[in-house]
Amino acid sequence: MARCAFMISSGSLISRGARIGRFDERYVIDHVDTDYCMRALRSEVPLYLNTQVVLRHQIGDLEAKSLFGWKIHVINYPAVRRYYISRNALDLSLAHMRAFPAILFINVYTLKQILPMLIFERDRLRKSIALLVGCFDGLLGRLGGIREARPRVGKYLSRSG
Repeated sequence: MARCAFMISSGSLISRGARIGRFDERYVIDHVDTDYCMRALRSEVPLYLNTQVVLRHQIGDLEAKSLFGWKIHVINYPAVRRYYISRNALDLSLAHMRAFPAILFINVYTLKQILPMLIFERDRLRKSIALLVGCFDGLLGRLGGIREARPRVGKYLSRSG
């Protein structure tokens, strides 16, 4: 087994003796597993990855596009998912950057998706609003479900374009 820093929580085996608490459900979807791994590392609980086990996992509606000869992967996440990705990445960065400064790089994933989203995806305005509101809420530490925290915004983002 290989030692790793991050792993997807789907299909994880967790030791009962770890004593680092439960998954933080306030993250709702994205980075729930990242937060758990960061807390484990801070508590010096080792993380292991069994490379023999494969769990097929679909993210968004992945499409390959071409822009000036470059192959670009467009994910087509729904707007509300864009909100959680940006919010949770910023919140995690703020929560763990003292212990692990490299955590700031999880925001690169969000930034890397912006241009392809603006060029190729459907419902660009709603997704852009989702990213901006997510960044704002991430900086403020406003977690939990968007429909509870911001009912009108949650309703708007949950509609399909």
